[in-house]
Amino acid sequence: MRLESFALAATTAIVAAPVATADPGDWYATGGYAWLGGDFGTNSYDVNAVVLRGGYEWTNNLGVEVEAGVGVEDQIIRGAGDPPIENRIGLNQYFGAFGVGRVQTTEFSDFFVRAGVVQYEVESEVSRFTFTEDDIGVAGSAGVDLHFGQRHGLRLSASIYSLEETVEAFELAYKYRF
Repeated sequence: MRLESFALAATTAIVAAPVATADPGDWYATGGYAWLGGDFGTNSYDVNAVVLRGGYEWTNNLGVEVEAGVGVEDQIIRGAGDPPIENRIGLNQYFGAFGVGRVQTTEFSDFFVRAGVVQYEVESEVSRFTFTEDDIGVAGSAGVDLHFGQRHGLRLSASIYSLEETVEAFELAYKYRF
């Protein structure tokens, strides 16, 4: 796992290094809410997360993003038994670095696709036993940014994270351009 964490950190540094000398006005940040679903062992889960993202656009069509998310709502699965066995599944956190391509579709909207690397940690608690799974993998997203003036906007996206298991995510976020 340490090698995978190092790989994620190195990828982020390589992607972020050229943007340190960027002109002002091409930076943006988003903050939003994501609905994620996937499998943890033999259980399927649906959890929610708060996601923060920062990005830089080199051109109108190419850019980079880094993101971090933290789970805010776990899913509880009740099994058989008397009393029933309870399994709580939740997202602890995840981090990612992405390359972004975008095309302006109207004066007020852009279509974008992203591809990159993510690292996540999911936790499952059954009775008094806790199991943690973390992994690093690739991810892809597609969505639309809707612009309300020069600085404000709304982002709608769908993502697939190819980790040990496949995780799907849908996100609604506020976007601010600096």
